Amino acid sequence: MTSIGYDLTSNLLAFGTYARKVRFPTIDQLFNPQQGNVTLRPEQSDNYEAGLAWSVAPKAQLRASAFRNDVSNFILNDQLNQVFVNRDVNITGFQVSGSFSPLPTLMFRPGYTYLDMRYPSSGLPVDYRPRQVVNLLVAYEPYPGFQVSSDLSYFMDQSVGSRSNAAVRQTIPEYAVVNARIHQYFGNGISGYVRATNLFNSVYEYAVGFPAAGRTVYAGLEYHF
Repeated sequence: MTSIGYDLTSNLLAFGTYARKVRFPTIDQLFNPQQGNVTLRPEQSDNYEAGLAWSVAPKAQLRASAFRNDVSNFILNDQLNQVFVNRDVNITGFQVSGSFSPLPTLMFRPGYTYLDMRYPSSGLPVDYRPRQVVNLLVAYEPYPGFQVSSDLSYFMDQSVGSRSNAAVRQTIPEYAVVNARIHQYFGNGISGYVRATNLFNSVYEYAVGFPAAGRTVYAGLEYHF
């Protein structure tokens, strides 16, 4: 990975990064009885990013960047045969995010991402990849060791191609998902948590004909040593 930064002012940083990454197929992608493919090759990507980071105030920051990722052998599910395959894809977009703490115990992290993911061979978009995503994380820590947090993600501008003609696109409805988490640290490396995904039981499909899971609640203990 290579990175460069330049302070335009005392609170404004211009930056650029380049990274070459490799990701290997997961066990599920290789050996899943229905969708697995043992011939999958590792993903390789060249990743470029440039942007600005602005410290608006001591407890308020903004960050904006544009990016491009050229990925060889990207692993995805082939909608025609329902198995994992390798495809070359190009990813371009931009992201704006911020962090704001009006109180020492309260933090907001809003964000917006525009992402255009296409096959270079045909110029068509990759199925089930939302072009626009709005995020918001809110975390409240009334005293050290106890935190309540919630995150919202709103997905827009998503489509899927027809099996007979990928250029004929079907739009997938927009949807929002809210998750929540309560975390308590008890000391001596022990902590407990309760987490709810899809808190408001939103009804949506992550793929045509495949409804997503409803509200799910988890609880557990963790020990770190």
